[in-house]
Amino acid sequence: MFIAAGSLLSMALYLPIIDDVIFNKFSNREAQGAFYSFKILFEVIPAFLTKRYLLLPFMALGLFVLYKTTDTKEKLYFVSLITLFFIPFILSFLHQKAPFSRVFITLAPVFGILTTILIAKFIDAQVHFKYTRIIQIVITVYCVFIFVNESERNHFIIAENLVEKGKVDQGLYRNYYLGNFYAQDSTMKYLKSVYRGDPVFKLNQLDQPSTDMYLNKYQIPFTTVDSIGNITSQLIAQRPVYILTTFRKNTLDDLEKLSGITFEVLTNDYTFTNIIRVIQTPVR
Repeated sequence: MFIAAGSLLSMALYLPIIDDVIFNKFSNREAQGAFYSFKILFEVIPAFLTKRYLLLPFMALGLFVLYKTTDTKEKLYFVSLITLFFIPFILSFLHQKAPFSRVFITLAPVFGILTTILIAKFIDAQVHFKYTRIIQIVITVYCVFIFVNESERNHFIIAENLVEKGKVDQGLYRNYYLGNFYAQDSTMKYLKSVYRGDPVFKLNQLDQPSTDMYLNKYQIPFTTVDSIGNITSQLIAQRPVYILTTFRKNTLDDLEKLSGITFEVLTNDYTFTNIIRVIQTPVR
C-alpha cells in the first residue's frame, strides 16, 4: 500500500514537468530494436544481484516453500511486488526508447524485498533452530564479503578502464562518478596550491560542469580548448601552463610528439582529472 501511495505521489509531482522527463534528449533516444527494454532487464537483474550467485539456490528453494506453504493473500502480495518490478520495463517497451540501465536503480529496493522474502521463507522452513542461525550467519557473512570485495574491485576497474583504455564506465553497476578516483574537489584544491597565476586549459575533460564548478570555487581562471595546438601556441619560455584532462594517456601521447617542451603529471596514476604541467624549454 505504501509503495503504491509513494508511486502515485511521485507521478503527481512529476506531472508539471512530465514532457521534459519523457522527451528530453537523454531519454528520447531511439531503441536499438523493439525489445531493447527487455535486454536492459537482463542487465539490471545481474547488477542488482551483485555477484552474489550463491543466493540463487536459497531463493529458488524459498520460492518453492512460498508456493507450497503460504496462503493466497501472501502469494498475491509477492506477485504484486514482481509486477511492480517489471512495470517500468513494460512501460519502457511501450515507449520504444532506449533508457540507460542506471535509470532503473530505483527498483533496487523492490528487488531487495523480493530477495529477502524468498531467503526468509527458506530459512523459516528449517526444522531445527540451530540450522536457522547457521544459515543466517553464513548468508550475512557471504553478502558482506561480496559487497566489500566488489566495491573495491569496481573502484579499481573504473579507474583502470578510464585511464588505461579510455573507456568510460557509466552503467548501472559501474559509474565513473562513483569511483574513488573521482575526487574533483581535492584535485582542484591541489591545483590551487601549486597555481601561481599561470594559464590553465581544459582538454578532453569529462563532466565539465563539476570541473568548472570546482575551478570557480578555488578562483582558478581557465580556458577550454579542443587540441594540443591551442595550448602550445600560448607557451612562453620557462613559464608553465597546466592541462586538465580526463584522458591522460591520449594527452601524454600527443605531448610526446612535440619538441621543445617538458611536461610532468602532477596527479596520481589513477585520477579522474589529471593535472599536467607543461613548460617550453628555452632555445639555446
